[in-house]
Amino acid sequence: MTLAHDLAQFTGTDKYYKHPLFARHVLWTDGVNHFINNSGGGAYWFLDIILTEIAPLHREHPFLSVTLSVTPESRAVIKVTDGNETDLWSRDISFTDTPTGDYRFFMVDNVFLLTSEY
Repeated sequence: MTLAHDLAQFTGTDKYYKHPLFARHVLWTDGVNHFINNSGGGAYWFLDIILTEIAPLHREHPFLSVTLSVTPESRAVIKVTDGNETDLWSRDISFTDTPTGDYRFFMVDNVFLLTSEY
């Protein structure tokens, strides 16, 4: 089984998670929590970027589409659009142990979720 296969199984959430320092700003779902905990050695770095750099965009844009693209060389790019392919933000990541692939997420109503959970 691959991480992408695991993530496709999430179609809703039973629990919302919150960061102790950002509790009133953004919640995330079971699927995102699974991604964070099972992405290589853990993708807590990705969650930190979401909470500190991307969540502030949500104040101006009620819907965000976030893509994490990981290359076979263990490099990554995080891109954020408004859902209509208007680029809002991006960042290059020089190294990650997240498995190769494209991972898509949404942020809506202060909830960060997998596209399959929308």
